[in-house]
Amino acid sequence: MKLEGEALTKFVREEQARERDEREREREDRQRQREREEKLAEADRLHELDLIKEKRESQERDMKLQLKMEMEKERDERAVREHSRKLELLEVEQKPNMSKFDRGMKSSTRGPKLPPFEQDKDNIDSYIRRFEQYASAQKWERSSWGTNLGALLKGRALDVYTRLPVEQAFDFDTLKKALLKRFELTEEGYRNKLYLCRPESGETCSQYGVRLESYMERWREMANTAKTYEALKDLIVRN
Repeated sequence: MKLEGEALTKFVREEQARERDEREREREDRQRQREREEKLAEADRLHELDLIKEKRESQERDMKLQLKMEMEKERDERAVREHSRKLELLEVEQKPNMSKFDRGMKSSTRGPKLPPFEQDKDNIDSYIRRFEQYASAQKWERSSWGTNLGALLKGRALDVYTRLPVEQAFDFDTLKKALLKRFELTEEGYRNKLYLCRPESGETCSQYGVRLESYMERWREMANTAKTYEALKDLIVRN
């Protein structure tokens, strides 16, 4: 390159500086690469920890749900046993004087052939209506309806049945009102159902009329209104 003296010295120094800069850049690049790899490794580690945590929480939820279901099942079984014991004691007390109720009980000792009430799937009002239709078709004495309905209840509905005094649990109308109130099918609820009722898809005129009549009758029952023109007029005008 025909460099001499000061020019050669300057060139050498510049080349050395350039090489130092390149080595520094390479060192910084390697450092940044290591940092990126460390961050990726840390992210993978945190993701793995999150997966382990989610799996553990899911297992804990499943265990809690299983425990809750077992506790509810045990509670229902215990409630049924306790109520059966009360029924047996009452039967022993009443045995010397056989009553119409006792005869009604004996006439239906085999119990209803209906599926149990499932609170997550069944509407309590519809279920009770179906029970009434079945009981009427089987010609059961009404005095046995409360006991037979109680044998079909589960969950919150069973709680209502077992918490009633035995004599009230025997009374179908008392039990029905208690169940409807527990599931918030109140006077106001049935009134709103009646006023907001519209024909459903595939519903015939007669079916729609039956449903309207059912809402009206349930509203009247919950309002303790007599089946007279004046009482019904007063109920409608007041609401």
